[in-house]
Amino acid sequence: MSLTVFLLFLLLIPGVVAQDGWAVNYNSKSHCTLKGTALTIECTYTPPSGHSVQKAFWTKELVTSGSEPPDLLDDPEYRGRVQYLGDEHRDCSLRFKNVTEKDQSKYYFTFITDQPGGKYQGEGGVDLSVTDLQVEVPERVIEGDEVTLTCKTTCSLTVRPTFTWYKNEHPLSSSNDSHHLQSVSSDNKDRYRCAVLGQNSPEVTLNVRYGPKNISVSISPSGEIVEGSSVTLTCSSDGNPPVQNYTWFKGTSLVAKGETYTMKNISSVDSGEYKCRSSNEHGEKLSEALTLNVLYPPKSVSVSIHPSGEIVEGSSVTLTCSSDANPPVEYNWIKGTSSVAKGKTYTMNNISSVDSGEYKCRSSNEHGEKLSEALTLNVLYPPKSVSVSISPSGEIVEGSSVTLTCSSDANPPVEYNWIKGTSSVGKGETYTMKNISSVDSGEYKCRSSNKHGEKLSEALTVNVLYPPKSVSVSISPSGEIVEGSSVNLTCSSDGNPPVEYNWFKGTSIVGKGETYTMKNISSVNSREYKCRSSNKHGEKLSEALNLNVLYPPKNISVSISPSGEIMEGSSVTLTCSSDANPPVEYHWIKGTSSVGKGETYTMKNISSVDSGEYTCRSSNKHGEKLSEALTENLYSNLGTLQDPWATTSDDSDPSNEDDVQYASVVPLRVRNIRNAENSAMTASAFGTDEEVLYASIQHRCDKVVDSTEEDDVQYASVRFIHTGAANRRAVSTYDDVSVIYSTLK
Repeated sequence: MSLTVFLLFLLLIPGVVAQDGWAVNYNSKSHCTLKGTALTIECTYTPPSGHSVQKAFWTKELVTSGSEPPDLLDDPEYRGRVQYLGDEHRDCSLRFKNVTEKDQSKYYFTFITDQPGGKYQGEGGVDLSVTDLQVEVPERVIEGDEVTLTCKTTCSLTVRPTFTWYKNEHPLSSSNDSHHLQSVSSDNKDRYRCAVLGQNSPEVTLNVRYGPKNISVSISPSGEIVEGSSVTLTCSSDGNPPVQNYTWFKGTSLVAKGETYTMKNISSVDSGEYKCRSSNEHGEKLSEALTLNVLYPPKSVSVSIHPSGEIVEGSSVTLTCSSDANPPVEYNWIKGTSSVAKGKTYTMNNISSVDSGEYKCRSSNEHGEKLSEALTLNVLYPPKSVSVSISPSGEIVEGSSVTLTCSSDANPPVEYNWIKGTSSVGKGETYTMKNISSVDSGEYKCRSSNKHGEKLSEALTVNVLYPPKSVSVSISPSGEIVEGSSVNLTCSSDGNPPVEYNWFKGTSIVGKGETYTMKNISSVNSREYKCRSSNKHGEKLSEALNLNVLYPPKNISVSISPSGEIMEGSSVTLTCSSDANPPVEYHWIKGTSSVGKGETYTMKNISSVDSGEYTCRSSNKHGEKLSEALTENLYSNLGTLQDPWATTSDDSDPSNEDDVQYASVVPLRVRNIRNAENSAMTASAFGTDEEVLYASIQHRCDKVVDSTEEDDVQYASVRFIHTGAANRRAVSTYDDVSVIYSTLK
């Protein structure tokens, strides 16, 4: 460095004057001014003695060589804005009319004299700092803090200014460089600025830091949320610094993190209250709950019953339907396939057996419907509608098998008891009678019972069809049957269906009907009677009833044995016979005197005193009757009896046959049954099968007897027994078997 330059630097130091008298004095080595304001840099200088200043100017360049620096006024950037206020003697002040940011620089005052080497630049120059007004806010303003706003520049203003504060363009009372705020709020959105010398700072707002607030949750898409769709929840909050941490809760459970929470294929289980917890360094806060209402068709449909336990007829029962669905459902109650009610509950008062069945609840909303599982309503009740059926149907014939079946409407199942009349005969739903008989006929009832009661069925009549049995005959009036009375024979039998009755006398049918009446009965009605009882299943004969007609004696006759001549000293037996019932007693009367009893009267060693008229009195309790008198003539010399069947000579003269008895014998058939029976017995005794009665015995003299001699004729009824069939030739048989003729002359 040359000595001249060195001296120049010395001269430029304020308050220092070079030895040769060069000097520049800056009133202030630095200036700080506001952009846009006017500024005057005050400066004085002193040239050396003997020097005349030729040029004085300000420049931004430091002179480091012999060249002349550019004049500031010649710079287009400064032209018109900068004014040199000094002169060529002492004042070197420089004025800036409108300082800009580009004006910030170091400025040097330089002057040139008329002397060689007469160039001088003020040492160090003047630093011009151009600044803006800035409102300084504390780096961290937390809600609730006290805050001081400071109006600051980047450098200290050279001139002490007056500050003006504005809030939202309204001036405040503060006049210094700071403004105090009490307990700032996050809601403080005011704009603040400060002004100095007409220059304004940019407006500032407080960046108040605070924990999350105004937390809200939104849902997308909006509107109804249907099961199966996708839903996004978005959390927003007001916080400073901005919230970065979002946590999602359903109820009290953490379900996700992040500003959004997406649920794909959403279902009913996703319904609920959702909250978002927003947090930053200054705190945390939960959002209000957002209710996620997922709409879906009914599911989990179930039916409950109250009261539980047994359901007895006559009680009340309430069915309640519940289902999981959104929106709320409508309920319809279905029994079987029929709709019976609407509403969440279905109450049946005074329930009966007809209410038993399967019940379902149909739950429906706009998104669908679903049926519950069937609930079986089992109403318990005593037996009713008890009925009895029979198998096979139709006629029931003795010997077949029959099953009675009882049915009833009851719950719980019943026990069956079978009753015939008043007697218990069986148990069980069916009652089978094998090889059924008439004793099984009757009224059958089924008693159906359970723990709630019992009931009898209507009587079922079992009508067993069978052929007649136990056929019997009764007679009315009972007791003795007397000839001339009326008698009713009555037949009774056990038969089903009702029988027809036929009456037999012997082997001959004599009547029909349950009774057989015989009026004015006679002995010919005596016989064995049987009743034949018959129906379509068979027939049976009763035991024989012997009809024994009682009647007084009749047809009394007396016979003598031996027949023929009765010789003194011989024995004679008189036999009395009669038709009577009951058997008779016989009394023998000679003349008017009773001489004997019994059917026969025997006279041994007969004598003449025994001659006379003999009659037989036959008697029973119903009457008596005398036989015709039999005259017994005793002969000492009695001729022979001539058999009318014997052969005689044609020339025989009846007049010569003195003391001869003639007998004309005619065999007679007996018409009376009882006589026939008696005759048969007699004939049997004599070795023949037919009873012959002999009549017309004629007593002949050796001469013609006058009719006047008939006074001496004896008549008798004599019974002879013929010993052979050969002697019956040329004998005619009479049809009238009831008359006995006897003539004795």
